[in-house]
Amino acid sequence: MNKKIIAMSAMMVAAVSGIAQVDSTATKLDQVLISADSKFELTRKDSGKPVIKITRADIEAQSAASLADLLNQYAGIEMNGARSNAGQNLGYFVRGGSTRQVAFLINGAQVNDASNISNEFDIRLVDLNQIEEIEILKGAASTLYGANASTAVINIKLRKSPETGVRVTVASFIGTNKSVEQANNGPDEFTNSVQLQGVAKNGLTYGVGFNHQATNGGISAAEAADGASPNESDDFNRVNLLGRIGYDNKKNFKLSSYVSFDEYTAEFDDFSLVDANNETYSRQVRWGTNVNWKYSTKGEIVYT
Repeated sequence: MNKKIIAMSAMMVAAVSGIAQVDSTATKLDQVLISADSKFELTRKDSGKPVIKITRADIEAQSAASLADLLNQYAGIEMNGARSNAGQNLGYFVRGGSTRQVAFLINGAQVNDASNISNEFDIRLVDLNQIEEIEILKGAASTLYGANASTAVINIKLRKSPETGVRVTVASFIGTNKSVEQANNGPDEFTNSVQLQGVAKNGLTYGVGFNHQATNGGISAAEAADGASPNESDDFNRVNLLGRIGYDNKKNFKLSSYVSFDEYTAEFDDFSLVDANNETYSRQVRWGTNVNWKYSTKGEIVYT
């Protein structure tokens, strides 16, 4: 009897040992960085927010589009007004939230437009050809970026200098901007862009950019009544100037400062959907500086 008990006990110990060996295998989760300008890094198991990264290659594939058109293609993001006339005022709806709950950053610094009632940033001021990449953090991030980040944070990074030498980019697009009821009798949208970025041997980085978009003879902001003659087109005209200078020692210190001038003029109709010769004008001048100093292999100081 004792021999049977000892044999059964030995078999149970062997079985438990075998199970323990199988369960002892652990999987280490990789780390994921929410944004290069985030306050801290999070492991994948701790991050419950989806992140969208739009690279320069994605932007170049749709260079003729506007920033609103590009953002409107991603799941959970609705740029209300992006499919209307070029100067249509926009609403940003992410994950069911309203416009004022989306925070916009340019090179890590939060931006807004004081001329708007709810103080939200007007992305009609930004030209797509001046952007290097875009990072979108969907989900509440109010603890990091304030009350306006209840649904999403959209971080826009401006064009960077090449690793060596000088890079010049020239682009021109011509297209139509008409409704299906209008005759497609010629181009009425023109977009031109000239960008120059470079780096000197002493580490000096620099860049300048000019962008212009004009829409003439396109879509009206208000649709005419059935049977009536089409309303007059509502034109849109935008100019963007960007200058940047900095220093990069290729080791542990980077400094970059930029100044931008953006303005647009957009025609619109009466709120009763009646054709009218109203016009809105917006101008914004921004200046920003970024400093990054790595004082050790595990630490750095970032100023934005």
